[in-house]
Amino acid sequence: MPLAVFERLDQRLDEMKSTLAEEAILLKSDILVNQRVSTEAQSQRFTLIGSEQFSCLLWGEAQPETLTGYDSLMRLYQVGLTFAPDAIANFLTHLKDSYLTSPLEVDTSEDILNLINRAQASLKPNNPAIQSEFTLSLIDILCDYSTDVPPLAEPDYPYASICQPVAEALHQQVEQERLLNQVTSQIRQSQELPLILTTAVERVRHFLEVDRLVIYQFDFPYSSSPTALEPAPAAATELGWGCITYEAKA
Repeated sequence: MPLAVFERLDQRLDEMKSTLAEEAILLKSDILVNQRVSTEAQSQRFTLIGSEQFSCLLWGEAQPETLTGYDSLMRLYQVGLTFAPDAIANFLTHLKDSYLTSPLEVDTSEDILNLINRAQASLKPNNPAIQSEFTLSLIDILCDYSTDVPPLAEPDYPYASICQPVAEALHQQVEQERLLNQVTSQIRQSQELPLILTTAVERVRHFLEVDRLVIYQFDFPYSSSPTALEPAPAAATELGWGCITYEAKA
């Protein structure tokens, strides 16, 4: 990923700190400047935000290759991004160990270790609403970059083609999260099973972009008393193995 895109992702996490207000802990690789830490740590950049509502770790390592024809902001970075509390906790533990084994100024070291400990203590699964909003902003960043990159006569690295699949994958994730949130919300608001299933079938059909989606129930109890789930007689199969109980069409 080009440095310009990495910088925008980094800036977005800075903005999340303001959004989450005082509860969020923001740690950046800038704290390693002029400190005696490992060469490996100095060659990497990271931004970490930790809070009870939202946590994220962005890290990048500069690659030796540069793209001729662009400025330094197009230098490639190998980038990682995670929201997993365990992965973020492991990173913080490694960061803490680096400071504990390095001869730092006492005051600075204690301040940083305090921030690391507070960030670790706050780690929880992300709030789904905040997570979805942040993921959408990532999609915007990647899509904007895909359309803004100036063309080269013979590009050595098709950056747009690299970013586009990532943007599409993130978009797919957001759509899945929205669908799950919608169905979950419907379940919470209503205990009527027919209404829940009807809503779920329609929204899943729309998400899958198919013309028809059905829920098929095998071995339907024809001899039992009619219930809210009982289909019309025409819905039963000729073999009598079951029937369509719910259906959604485009």
